Amino acid sequence: MAFWTPDYEVTHVRDISVDMLRQAGIQGLLIDVDNTIAPWRQSPTPDIKEWLANMDEAGIQLCILSNNRHPTRVKHMAEDLGILFIARAGKPRRRGYARAQQLLNLQHHEVAVVGDQIFTDIMGGKRAGVKTILVTPLPGGELPALKILRFVERLVGRKSR
Repeated sequence: MAFWTPDYEVTHVRDISVDMLRQAGIQGLLIDVDNTIAPWRQSPTPDIKEWLANMDEAGIQLCILSNNRHPTRVKHMAEDLGILFIARAGKPRRRGYARAQQLLNLQHHEVAVVGDQIFTDIMGGKRAGVKTILVTPLPGGELPALKILRFVERLVGRKSR
């Protein structure tokens, strides 16, 4: 399987169920922010907050893993959601994934990354040896450079969108 091919692909984070994670042996999620759990430069919607709370109640450990250059935004969001976080994670490099696994005190085979980008979230997750879940990006704005990457993602075989 290619480094850009996710283990799972869903339309929305709400499509990720506790049962799905348990069947895969997943006990922790490393979650991207922009266009994954929140529209670009916005906060998570109430339905996503409810999904995160349900995961937490079911015993799935959560950690935001974001490349966001504004750690204050990520920190405030994580505090509001009551979950751990790593900002400026440097995805797709392995370092951020390893730090998140340490925070959760989980092994790589017990963790999955959830994100909307093949060349950061999925590729980084593959490099780190964790399961990968690709979601369709939430609607809203994004940086112009990311629009180019989305085009390349479609060329390498992204199923959704």
